[in-house]
Amino acid sequence: MSFVAIDWGSSRFRAYRVEPGGVTDRITSARGIRSASATPAGLAATLLEELAPCGLRDAGYQRLPIDLDAIASPAAAVEVETALATRVTLRPGLALLDGDACDVLRGEEVQLLGAHHLRPAGLYAFPGTHCKWIPVERASGRAVVRTFSTMMTGELHAWLVEDSLVCRGIPEAPAWSDDAFARGVARAAGAGDVIEEVFRTRARWLLGNLAPEAAPSFLSGLLIGHELVTMTERFAAGSADPIAIVGAERLAALYAAAARQLGVATSIVADEAAIIEGFGRMHDGA
Repeated sequence: MSFVAIDWGSSRFRAYRVEPGGVTDRITSARGIRSASATPAGLAATLLEELAPCGLRDAGYQRLPIDLDAIASPAAAVEVETALATRVTLRPGLALLDGDACDVLRGEEVQLLGAHHLRPAGLYAFPGTHCKWIPVERASGRAVVRTFSTMMTGELHAWLVEDSLVCRGIPEAPAWSDDAFARGVARAAGAGDVIEEVFRTRARWLLGNLAPEAAPSFLSGLLIGHELVTMTERFAAGSADPIAIVGAERLAALYAAAARQLGVATSIVADEAAIIEGFGRMHDGA
């Protein structure tokens, strides 16, 4: 099994060369979809610079509900004409269209496919710029995805800290505070409205209730805590099964710490391990 796998998300571009035995090379940059021009020409130019001369096509979306293993079906692959001396295929994302409930994802379905084979679970969380929560229904020997939800926690936190009034005037590059993070999680668990609590974060440091440099850590706890409370009530109410958190080490650890504080059991799957396993199964047409 030898192939190159590309995970192009909102904020990061990642490519992996996979050879028998594991990953032999990586390309990682901050040139995610948000930093590239939204036109096909702009996306192609970014990919060309990051990887190699390559054409682009829209792979579309697979609609829910869907059997998890159908994500790896050869029938879902979209062939691409390129100047590369190798076969290039694109894979569709997943789309939820159920009345007014609309959502889309690209990339996490690959991680989900890999993570489920590495660590079966009933609910998966994928922390990031746009955190995805995906329940997996397991019955009669099948794993089925019927719905999912996106929480813009990462993007919202970045905007609040970097551009909004909430953190205007705090010291630049403040140190992380575990205590402020835990305090934010506790507030999320006991507070009424998270939108109200976001502005109260500014009032806290203006009135001396919170150190100004601790505001970003507090906001992180508040938003992640709110996300965990909302998503576990929606998808895992009454379940004692651990939620599988699939992500980079630092961010996954924050989610696990917040979940532990809220009394929610979790396990962690490394995002790279999940995506390589997922791409491998797609490559083999599992």
